[in-house]
Amino acid sequence: MKHYEIGIDLGTSSVIIATKEQGVIFRQPTVGAVDTRSNTVIAVGDKALRMVGRAPSAIDIVRPLRDGVIQDHRMTNELILRFLAEVCPSRLIRPRVAVCVPAAITGVEADAVVESVMAAGAKQVYLVDEPVAAALLAAGVRIMRHTTKTGQPRGIFCGIGRCNDCKMIVDGVPGVRTCVTPVREGMVVETQEGLGEWRDLV
Repeated sequence: MKHYEIGIDLGTSSVIIATKEQGVIFRQPTVGAVDTRSNTVIAVGDKALRMVGRAPSAIDIVRPLRDGVIQDHRMTNELILRFLAEVCPSRLIRPRVAVCVPAAITGVEADAVVESVMAAGAKQVYLVDEPVAAALLAAGVRIMRHTTKTGQPRGIFCGIGRCNDCKMIVDGVPGVRTCVTPVREGMVVETQEGLGEWRDLV
């Protein structure tokens, strides 16, 4: 069965979805509209944002994330479900999805995000801690290594401590999985041949 690799940045102001092949393919505001009479979500993203200041009193405009913290689990899950459905409308296409989540996310919230992405048809779901992903991207790192057998590039997409894609030498210690290692000031990160390689995407 065909599948793709998709990355989702679950941000306070917007949700961004990108693929390895096409880059950013989807960007919508992190906002939804709820009809309080029936307690149903009637719009999300741009459609909900256009209702700000125009909606009747029975319609609540909800921003589910504030300052990097999930405030409304239900709306967050609804956004993920609807946005992924727009990107992958066919159930025959089952993507592997890496979600960049807020740093302050709790275990319960993380489970809810994973469940929502799986319910939207994902084959596998990986969570990436926002500060780690942001630090790597800010440093210009787009490819962590190239696979040994085929030479394919591997980016910020891994099994969160269950793979070798991001193993590197950190502060002189080899074999460190950088995807689950907190960033700290003065950290020295070096290439580890065969398991990880720092390269800028050309």
